[in-house]
Amino acid sequence: MRTLPDARDPDAPLRVCVLADDAIARAGLTGMLADADLLVESARLTTDLDGALDEHGADVLLLDAGADPSRAAAWLDTLRATIAPAVALLVDATRLDDVFAAGILGALARDASPATVRAALASAARGLVVLDAGFHRGRGAMVSERRASGPMSSLTPREVEVLALLATGLPNKLIAHHLGISEHTAKFHVTAVMAKLGAQSRTDAVIRAARQGMVSL
Repeated sequence: MRTLPDARDPDAPLRVCVLADDAIARAGLTGMLADADLLVESARLTTDLDGALDEHGADVLLLDAGADPSRAAAWLDTLRATIAPAVALLVDATRLDDVFAAGILGALARDASPATVRAALASAARGLVVLDAGFHRGRGAMVSERRASGPMSSLTPREVEVLALLATGLPNKLIAHHLGISEHTAKFHVTAVMAKLGAQSRTDAVIRAARQGMVSL
């Protein structure tokens, strides 16, 4: 794995490498980014992002996932160990969890404006996380849908309260004190929450709940 890049000269042109399987997409993105402040080249999409960053001497990568959102899984799932600064262009928000789990810093819509893409690349090169505003709204809608149809809908109001307190790290005794119930009853509710979430431990329950948008960490 490559080491983290040294701080780049802020006055130097940003070096961008466009990675896409489709030659037309590579040419279009390269032309779109043509700018006095950018040095752009392109190559076929690779699962070795760290290697691509070194090979092309780039500061940041721009990845085109293609028009079919299901195809993104073929390469996103192999990128979890990368530290290469990269921005992914996606059709929609359905693969956002995979994008950020892979260590990619930015996610934009494929029809994002040139100015938006340039700004995202500059931000990612500085180690900042970038998310398309439309994806943020779509992500919120998906979280709400998961809450309505997923494990959250099976939790009782008391179990929801217990889950929220679990997420703060409180033990059963303090959960009981906070809710005005016995420690035995608190333990019963914790066990029920874990069972409904399919969790093996209290920590696992909180992690699963966070992934479903039930609690914030």
